[in-house]
Amino acid sequence: MSPPVAPAQHTFANFFDRLPKPVATPGSITVDELTALMRDEGEVAGHTYVVVDVRRMDLEEEVHYVLPSAINLPAQSFYQTLPTVGTLLSS
Repeated sequence: MSPPVAPAQHTFANFFDRLPKPVATPGSITVDELTALMRDEGEVAGHTYVVVDVRRMDLEEEVHYVLPSAINLPAQSFYQTLPTVGTLLSS
């Protein structure tokens, strides 16, 4: 009988260590800037701007606020879904 084989050990400290290095730095805004944007009647979510929420939805948080009109793409799966999301948003 063969000796048991030990499971493979992951050498990655973080999930993103397995992904290609970013080639761009996306813009960011503050909570106050987002609030002003969402309250501006001349701006329409999904048309003039898109909010991408990269938080995991399965985390147990005392308060988990869902952003109205935001697209939830958790950081752990963002890279894999990016081509599809890009196609959907550009149409």
